[in-house]
Amino acid sequence: MPGVTAATPRISTGNLPTLEGHVLYSDANAEGQTMHPDAMYSFNADGTGFTKLSGDSKIYGSFGAVWLDGIYYQSSLMEYSGGTWVYSMANYDISTWKMIKYNTSVRPPSVASALVEVDELVYGCFFRDLYTTGGTMVFGRMTMDMNRNYPVEVLSTLPEIMVSMATDARGEIYGFGRSGDVYRIDKTTGKAVRMGASGVKPQYVSSAAFDNLTGKIYWNVSTADGGGYIYSVEPATGKATLVSQLPGNEEIVGLRALFRAAPKAPAAPQNVSLAFANGSLTGKVNFTIPTTSYDNASATGSVKWIIRANGVQVAEGTSAFGAQVSADVNVPQGANYNVAVVLQNEAGYGPKTLVKGFIGNDTPSTPEVTASWSGGKFTVKWKAVKTTVNGGYMDPSQITYSVLRMPDSTMVATMLRDAVYTDAVSEPNDYTIYTYRVFAQCNGKTSAPGISNQVGLGAMHTPWKETFATAESLDRFTIIDVKGDKNTWGYNAANKNVRCASSFVNPKDDWLITPSVHLEAGKSYKIGIEAYSSKGYDETFDIRLGKAPAIEAMTTVVVPETTIKLGAEDAREFFDYVTVAETGNYYIGVHACSPKSKFNLYVNNIFCRCSS
Repeated sequence: MPGVTAATPRISTGNLPTLEGHVLYSDANAEGQTMHPDAMYSFNADGTGFTKLSGDSKIYGSFGAVWLDGIYYQSSLMEYSGGTWVYSMANYDISTWKMIKYNTSVRPPSVASALVEVDELVYGCFFRDLYTTGGTMVFGRMTMDMNRNYPVEVLSTLPEIMVSMATDARGEIYGFGRSGDVYRIDKTTGKAVRMGASGVKPQYVSSAAFDNLTGKIYWNVSTADGGGYIYSVEPATGKATLVSQLPGNEEIVGLRALFRAAPKAPAAPQNVSLAFANGSLTGKVNFTIPTTSYDNASATGSVKWIIRANGVQVAEGTSAFGAQVSADVNVPQGANYNVAVVLQNEAGYGPKTLVKGFIGNDTPSTPEVTASWSGGKFTVKWKAVKTTVNGGYMDPSQITYSVLRMPDSTMVATMLRDAVYTDAVSEPNDYTIYTYRVFAQCNGKTSAPGISNQVGLGAMHTPWKETFATAESLDRFTIIDVKGDKNTWGYNAANKNVRCASSFVNPKDDWLITPSVHLEAGKSYKIGIEAYSSKGYDETFDIRLGKAPAIEAMTTVVVPETTIKLGAEDAREFFDYVTVAETGNYYIGVHACSPKSKFNLYVNNIFCRCSS
């Protein structure tokens, strides 16, 4: 529905900020063309100077958005036919506006109506339930990890649907409700305190941005009658003043104001560093107050400074231009911290300086573990851990290790100082896969487990048949890719079997070797596979038997080199009868040996059963 006609001239002019954001909607002009088609734009708060930033790049999404460290994050919620809702988050390199990644499996509460950044930490107002319910809205902190689908730590339930958010120079967060009320939201608890009524009632999701120079929030409001406006908002009271009606009644998300400061405000703090010795939560934040103001002129007088750790103020004071400051700071717990130092004088706030570091005792890195078995015992070895997960403090002299044996989940050792352990384990009768998990501990922090290689002991007993019902079935097998071209045996989930892929460069030379199977001397065993090839392609293989899961041990030919050309519907068994001279544990090897440029060899099952 077209918006109301924009007023001319603009309602307010003067010292207004330059804004940037994602235009979702814009009216058509007199020629019937959209004035500002869906894209990223820069424009003046009075509605003039719209300039497209994103070129030909398509920006996907229509909900909460945030700019962070050179990346623009844009969330979306779309309904497809049949009432299916799809939630997504796209992110873009702002230097090129090329998409980096598009996540379509984002789910509540990671669906944001609004996002905001404070010291490079992201907070948002999120739909806890499906948007179609009109649902509950919560406040929380979002981890900007595209590989984890942007998890959210929920801090509170909000009093109403929020359509926009912004933050000020002190790192305070403000939410704009659909009722028109403005709230200050505590970053730690999520408690929303009503600041006052804006006097404006938004209908649709939009966005807002803080202007450091004027100390006001500039809010894009989309009203029920289709109007699109920019209002300035006093954070302390929530009162909104009309700045302009936008030329195409634009609805904009991801709004930000380009940073400005008063000429005589302080320049950015210099030489900011963290000094927290030996894992202590009490330490110093050191910095230098510059000798110049924001306009690079020499400056004198007093300067107020504020220090925030992960968005929470932890220290403040007053010093002179040019002073070296060493501020006492306490943090509540060991963690990664974004520490911001902000300076202010009677002219206003200057630009902040942000440093990052881990404070407190850090978690040891994950041990690298190997396991081997010989003579009735396992030898478990690992590299001594000397590093931490986040690069923070750890005293290597205090590190100890615990060792857990699987599959019986037995903690076989604790408080070890050495990086080796011997565990007596007799060979079981039945085939069992053993692994070991080693944990590193230091100063109350425990690493993620380092997991050893798998070692199989014991043997399968006949009749035995492997049907490859799950991908885990392959864990018991030895796969040898002789050519090292990675075109080898793997699990085929579609058909619940295994297949050996082809190469256009190398012929197949790939072994699939079973776990050990116990055979008795003098008995005859039927050994074979059920196999087929990709339709229309021929594949070649042979089957062998040996006393170790190694190529050189595969000395007994069960099925000689055989070429097949069978589709899945024609899969059949290939087998022969074998009698071994000695009772013991044996391994069956399926050797794919097709010429290059074939396709896939499939094996539905492998079997061994006594026939006498």
